[in-house]
Amino acid sequence: MPAAPALTTVAAMAGRGARGGVRLRTRMTVLAVVSLVLLALAALVVRAAYADAERVATDVGTRLSPASDLASNLLTLHDRTYTESREYVITGDAEARARYELYAGLAVRTLDELDRLLGSDPSLSGLVTDVRTAVAGWLPPVVAPAVAARDAGPLTPLDLEIFLERTSATYQPVVAADAELITAVDAARDTAFDELTAVADRLSGALAGAAVLALVTIVAASILLGRWVLRPLDDLRAQLRSVASGEREDTIDPSGPPELAAAGRDAEAMRRALVAEADAARAADESLATQGPVVDAIRHELTVDPDPVAPGLRVHGRLHAAEGVLAGDWWGTLVLPGGRTAVLLVDVSGHGALAGLVTLRLRTVMTVALRSGFDPATVLERAATALGDAADGRFATAVVVLLDPANGSLTWANAGHPAGWLLARGSVADRVPLTPTGPLLSALGGSWRTQGADLWPGDVVLLWSDGLTEARRQDQELDDDRLAALVAGLGTKDPVELVDGLVARLREDAADWRRDDVTVVAVRREG
Repeated sequence: MPAAPALTTVAAMAGRGARGGVRLRTRMTVLAVVSLVLLALAALVVRAAYADAERVATDVGTRLSPASDLASNLLTLHDRTYTESREYVITGDAEARARYELYAGLAVRTLDELDRLLGSDPSLSGLVTDVRTAVAGWLPPVVAPAVAARDAGPLTPLDLEIFLERTSATYQPVVAADAELITAVDAARDTAFDELTAVADRLSGALAGAAVLALVTIVAASILLGRWVLRPLDDLRAQLRSVASGEREDTIDPSGPPELAAAGRDAEAMRRALVAEADAARAADESLATQGPVVDAIRHELTVDPDPVAPGLRVHGRLHAAEGVLAGDWWGTLVLPGGRTAVLLVDVSGHGALAGLVTLRLRTVMTVALRSGFDPATVLERAATALGDAADGRFATAVVVLLDPANGSLTWANAGHPAGWLLARGSVADRVPLTPTGPLLSALGGSWRTQGADLWPGDVVLLWSDGLTEARRQDQELDDDRLAALVAGLGTKDPVELVDGLVARLREDAADWRRDDVTVVAVRREG
């Protein structure tokens, strides 16, 4: 149904309804159906344009662009094959013969890959066949016999002259076939790029049309809702205010759809006031009744086993909330395929239930990204996108560490979080800081890098939140040197003893231990 006639039909229904015929539910249903049909049609148009754009982009990215590069490489490989075979036949240089075989083999594999990429296009696959035919008239009958003869000994001047003439003559069709293939593939790629531009223009037009249609629908819906609902409601409110002010003898003469008219006939100022107060009291009771279970559910979701099981690793961590039972901090581990384990530590600004909700969102997004196979930097990008959707403008720091005991590697990405340490053999003297690789997580977004290091048996990864380093004694924050001295003084590489001992020492010394959430995690590679 075209937009103008459809909305005109709805407007006509509004006029009839003003005389008391059509119910508000019917009007709203008709309006919703018309709007959904129009928007569905617009969505179909946009989807079709998007599908075309996706198809052409995929063809360019996975077939034509790689084929263009391969065709250019093929010409180079044939040229090197030609040069090295001539050099070997003339000089007998063994290295030249090895290079000849290398380039000839690479050319064969390149042709096979071109066949795979261009097999669905008869014109382009035919040109690949032409190249094979040209090569078949050059290498097997001319080059291969000469190379075999040179393996037996130097060629006579006459044989050498005949070979050079024949290889030059038979190589020219190969060059011509390669050039024709390059030209055809490049032309097909350029044509696809032109088609992609045209499809993108169509997609932009479809999106613009959909936006205009949505705007028209919203404006029409606003006008109709004003006529159906807002205007009758304003009239009803004026009469109710008159009754509530003491003019109770004034009768209420409602207008609008049957539902509003019925509400007006039943309205009475004191009753409405009592109902409103009862609703408010009930809402307050329900809020009090549900607040506790909600907070408990969030706390349960964010609760972490302090000693999670991970292949080839020993893990222990502690989290102390600064306020109530919910913290802005969260840490956890995630066992991934191949024996890898991810360790995550997140610190959301603030404390309490709201910070816990944001932390729960970040935990969900980051664990899903890790299970999807993304590297630590991409995990932080996904988390930043999720945090950008938050309405309260919170920010967070986070660190993602991916440990692979099987191949002895560690990779990490750090979003403005305190730089944890990789302790070689558990020694703070040989610590490697897991420094930030990008900004903190916020609505401003950003980009992060993934960095790596070796992970040997006995190595310990120590992570903490800023609540640990902000613990004060004599108005001094805990700096790296003091923290290193505390760790060294514990004299242990066991994660449980290291974490619990460090927390106990700092809690004993700190004057404001509950100033912020405190999280400490230690991971040791076994073996």
